[in-house]
Amino acid sequence: MNTIDLQIQSKASDGVHPPRELIRMAKERSIETVSLTDHDTVAGVSEALQAGEEFGVRVIPGIEISVEDKGVHILGYGIDYQSSILNERLLTVAKNSRFEAAQKIVENLKKAGFRVEWED
Repeated sequence: MNTIDLQIQSKASDGVHPPRELIRMAKERSIETVSLTDHDTVAGVSEALQAGEEFGVRVIPGIEISVEDKGVHILGYGIDYQSSILNERLLTVAKNSRFEAAQKIVENLKKAGFRVEWED
């Protein structure tokens, strides 16, 4: 029987372990097939694929895309993790998220009574 786990996250997003360690752990638990599905990034896929070859675990390149305005996540399997279009889009989303987070921090500081402006 092929034991699988098609939704694991590494420290490239919100997981705890690096991709190589996850693949090693999968091997120790007799999991034969995994998909690294980090949130909104493919940064760990290459490392996971290399580890898969090393440990004899089949690794399916994946991603978990957040759809913020809908409150859902979409899993993608067998993706072209080296696609320049995908990587450019993920970079744009990451920049926008950091910008929005910084704006919220400024708003929260103001509400807490700090004198701070966005330009600061």
